[in-house]
Amino acid sequence: MQNQGTDSPSREATFSVRNLTMADAASALVVLLDVAPLIPIRNLSPEAVAALRAAIEGPFCNPYSVIATAQNGDVAGFQFAKLAEDFESPGEPPCIKLVYTGVAAPYRCKGVFRCLVKTIMQHRLPLFAEVLPDNQSNMATILPRLGFVAGTHLIGPVFWWRP
Repeated sequence: MQNQGTDSPSREATFSVRNLTMADAASALVVLLDVAPLIPIRNLSPEAVAALRAAIEGPFCNPYSVIATAQNGDVAGFQFAKLAEDFESPGEPPCIKLVYTGVAAPYRCKGVFRCLVKTIMQHRLPLFAEVLPDNQSNMATILPRLGFVAGTHLIGPVFWWRP
């Protein structure tokens, strides 16, 4: 799945979105570590960073995780996602869990996150995201602008988007 993102001329951002591959792991990890305080990811010990890289190269390399690259080849952002079968109840269609999102500082407020999520929405499966109370990236404000609705689940507060 590929998508192009171009914002208003005043923002001058052009990027492309494609599926995440193992070759993207190092670049995506750099962006993830940059945004870690905002998400927040509290444990950045060497062991935790190694586990994050293993997750990027393993379970997050799937048809649902996407990466945005700028024209110059920089990673502008990523959305790690995974299929969550039987999350709602048996017999319901599977849904996609948005796990981690990161947009590199030079590309923030340029439509990267919107384009990442819109690309995942093309799967036409329900999406959900947990937003921790101490999240500093304004996800609780941004997700409703993309059509997500706040709700609750056994895991706690979540935001849902349904096709």
